[in-house]
Amino acid sequence: MANRIHGTLLIGDTGDRIMETTASLIVLLIVTGLWMWLPKAGIRAVVPDLRARGRNLFKSLHTSVGTVISLFLLLFVLSGLSWSGIWGAQFVQPWASFPAEKSWKNIPLSDRTHASMNHAGHQDVAWGMEQVPMPASGSDAGAAGVSDRVTLDTVSAWAVENGFSGQYKISIPQDEAGVFTVMAEVRNEDGVMPWEDRTTHLDQYTGNVLADIHYAEYSLMAKAMACPVTSRIGSIRLWSGRVLSFCWPKPGGHEVKTDRLIPNPPQGLRQRTRSYGTTRIWWEPSGAARALGFSVVELDETRLTWSRREAEKLNRELAQAQRNGRRTARAPGGRTIEALIEQYRKSLAFTELAPKTQDSYSGHFRLIVEKWGASAVRDFTKPVMRAWYETLYRTKSDHMAIAQIRAMSLLFSHAEMIGWRAEGTNPCLRLKMKTPKPRKRAASWDEVDLLVATADRIGLPSVGTAILLSLLQGQRQTDVFSATAGDFEPRLVQEGGKPRTRVQWTFTRSKRGNSGALWLHSEVQGRVLSVLDGVNDPARRLLRDELTGADYDDELFGRRFRKVRDEAVAADKQGKLTGLSRLQFRDLRRTFGILSRSGGATKDDTGDVLGNSAASNPQLANTYMPSQLDTASRAVEAIRRPMKPKRRA
Repeated sequence: MANRIHGTLLIGDTGDRIMETTASLIVLLIVTGLWMWLPKAGIRAVVPDLRARGRNLFKSLHTSVGTVISLFLLLFVLSGLSWSGIWGAQFVQPWASFPAEKSWKNIPLSDRTHASMNHAGHQDVAWGMEQVPMPASGSDAGAAGVSDRVTLDTVSAWAVENGFSGQYKISIPQDEAGVFTVMAEVRNEDGVMPWEDRTTHLDQYTGNVLADIHYAEYSLMAKAMACPVTSRIGSIRLWSGRVLSFCWPKPGGHEVKTDRLIPNPPQGLRQRTRSYGTTRIWWEPSGAARALGFSVVELDETRLTWSRREAEKLNRELAQAQRNGRRTARAPGGRTIEALIEQYRKSLAFTELAPKTQDSYSGHFRLIVEKWGASAVRDFTKPVMRAWYETLYRTKSDHMAIAQIRAMSLLFSHAEMIGWRAEGTNPCLRLKMKTPKPRKRAASWDEVDLLVATADRIGLPSVGTAILLSLLQGQRQTDVFSATAGDFEPRLVQEGGKPRTRVQWTFTRSKRGNSGALWLHSEVQGRVLSVLDGVNDPARRLLRDELTGADYDDELFGRRFRKVRDEAVAADKQGKLTGLSRLQFRDLRRTFGILSRSGGATKDDTGDVLGNSAASNPQLANTYMPSQLDTASRAVEAIRRPMKPKRRA
């Protein structure tokens, strides 16, 4: 927020122009003042006349000190102008940008620039790289990089093994041509001096290093601008930066503490002070250790002795694994958390879950294995689980903390069923966890219209149709993109004595397994009919990715929706839809319920569309209150756009 106020006064480009004009006038005043004063004053301009007395002494001190300060002020103003919209973006940065076309002759380039990795109010990318095109994934170009499957973990391990230390950032691919980017940038306090800047791009498919840019490869002007820019924000270790840091302290006081919490840490234990003052402590295995089954383990900054012991214990396990060629379970009889998860996966309790629910549980189980995989099931107690919950609550989020503890509770309940723990000893029960506030975000009609128009504009009309199906029919993301052409049946019905074509959508809900049937809302029916006109195979998916021709899955559809949302945010030039960047696809289903009820639909009719109207038990709901076409469609038809007020003549 402070950066945005400083740069744009929170009024966008207009604020940027005001700030740039003000800075330019300051430059004009300083330059003309020095031009008029220096030739006449000579040496007296910078050296005060200490022999003078009274008012003459103060006048001499004023002029000499003012002259010196004006030189530093000129440096600061010029460096600030390098971020402005006209002098900086249109003149200085194009001259100073890294010459990608000349340096990356055999590397395919993307339409995106490095500036696309910046976040609102934060410059995550080096100043001299912001206007440089990004390399693109999908070719065999580049030098050898990540040798294993390319994931966030393997990229992080590669970065540590190839010179990145302390704090650095990793940007993940945003589309098929995107790359993994590892950045250490002094403006974000990743390093100490400007010449420690480094940006490395890796192909998301091959793991090859497409580009590795250091400060030494910047253009002369980019190097010349890097020092004033970082000195200006107090990042460089010069006296001017220290003075600025004292006058405008960073969070936590006048000086950011860099001393490690754990002196002489064990091998693999890493510590990093976050920008907002807290510290992250974790144990990070090498590439060879990862091959033996070890992964990153989060430790606890509030329990330093325990964190040291955990790191030492992991190092002992690693040493034993290196001798044996594999990681050995610690629990007697193989009754480890990892073994318990495998037992649960084979049980009916897991195999009869909906596929999406299984995927959700599996994601939590992977994180549990990373933390507790080799630990004995019988060793867990309520204090241990409470301590882990508090650690997750502080370092992750309240939602993640509860989700992980609930997944562990599920496992311990299964352990009681198979005799691995005594009955009634589930250590996750009654931990007095804080219930997070439910998400209440709903979309506005303006947001929906902009999203649909943007999807059509950028060649992703299937995403626009999916948005309307979820908003107007109240169905989940998976049920929307999994619908086939045969699920939609045009019918000729009589309404008010006149024939009318309507489309009936029949489906089975992926989460509960119960059936539903709805008439399509008039605002989405036309889009669906236009797709059906070109489809002869009833088993074909109604919606397919236009860029690849592939059927959607959760990951691909999620990326496409985020692309549409980001483009829509960029198209909102006046910034009227400030919350659009935080809108999630699941919020559209919640919006359906709000619009339907506000349109006059009963709670039962709306619940019938959502599939959860009968009871908390989905089997009873399906048996005693199956979804009915007419009752459910009443809730769909209740959705109306707000009437625009008529203008007075």
